Amino acid sequence: MNLLWKTSRRGDLWIDERALVDLVRSRLPDSAPCQGATLLREQDLVEVRIALSSQKGAVDSAKVDELARAMDELFAPLGLGATLAVVKADLEERSPCGRLVGNPLCWGVMAATVTAAFLLGPSSVVLSLAVGVGFYGVAWLFLSPRGKDLLRSLLQK
Repeated sequence: MNLLWKTSRRGDLWIDERALVDLVRSRLPDSAPCQGATLLREQDLVEVRIALSSQKGAVDSAKVDELARAMDELFAPLGLGATLAVVKADLEERSPCGRLVGNPLCWGVMAATVTAAFLLGPSSVVLSLAVGVGFYGVAWLFLSPRGKDLLRSLLQK
């Protein structure tokens, strides 16, 4: 989305919100991910929203002040000020297993696999898995960017 910054007789000056967020993310540490940025054009301010984890219920104010100074330094050459809005968030590392357990597709595939094992027998399940892996490989080759690159390089030889 484009954010309107200035209006004059010669036209309007817009700033791309994604570019603004990417700029902020490039300067922030991984422990403080940027959640978004808003341009407050009346005040020539950029409001930066970051997520900080709070282990003991309180956010470290020294860290917030340091990040606010860094944002001020980042936007000062553009003639903009910066404000920092802190969103408390628990930034726990989630394991892939945790994401799979919460995915309904995972439960459906697991139930289908267990049912197939009981109804079809082990040899049919192994054959079904082999066919599935084969189709996945072919689909990956034709649909993914890396697969297309591999296919292109194989065809050029």
